[in-house]
Amino acid sequence: MLFTKRKFNFLSIIAILFTAIIINGCSESTSPSAISNVEMKYTSNSESPIGTSSAFRIDSVKILVREIKLQASGSSGDSVVVKTGPLVLELNMNAEVKSAGFATVPENTYRRLKFEIHKLNSNEVSPDPEFRDSLGTYSVIVKGEYLGTRFVYRSTKSAHQFLVFNPEPSINTTSITKVMLRVKPYLWFIENGVYLNPMDPANENNIDNNIKDNINGSFEVYVEAN
Repeated sequence: MLFTKRKFNFLSIIAILFTAIIINGCSESTSPSAISNVEMKYTSNSESPIGTSSAFRIDSVKILVREIKLQASGSSGDSVVVKTGPLVLELNMNAEVKSAGFATVPENTYRRLKFEIHKLNSNEVSPDPEFRDSLGTYSVIVKGEYLGTRFVYRSTKSAHQFLVFNPEPSINTTSITKVMLRVKPYLWFIENGVYLNPMDPANENNIDNNIKDNINGSFEVYVEAN
């Protein structure tokens, strides 16, 4: 009887721990649950900011991101995780809106969206084979055409992005707030009003810095109207 009781208690503890793990892991998902109150969405600006220039065209963009968080307003500035990742934001440059998933966050007013543009570590599994090859790992992949020649630009930089909401959204627990990340990748390749040749290694630092530092406001965040 003693053995049976101890065995029963042990199995009960395991069951409780397993249940706790499941509950804690349900704060983010790819589909809405009964308690989801945030949907993370993203889109791209498909227009060239330099008139109707035919010298440069982007066909697709992939961005590897992780640790998407919302930072609360006020003195505490607590952050809550929306998506852990790494996950791929894939832009097809036709302004299509896509969903990165759903999450449950505390009811609050939030002032910033934070995320990391992430270069894979050597021991990480890539969610997309294009982010790793024999030369290394990448964080951003852009495909397009420059002066009639096809190009693939790969960035090897990681960077933390901090995007401010204006106005700040108040997220409640009775409806789903749609947080939209808009990406303007054409701005990454512009310097002094002209397009940089993405195939010229001399332009790599300027392009990477435009991505990393969000110098031209190529990333913006807002709440989509219901």
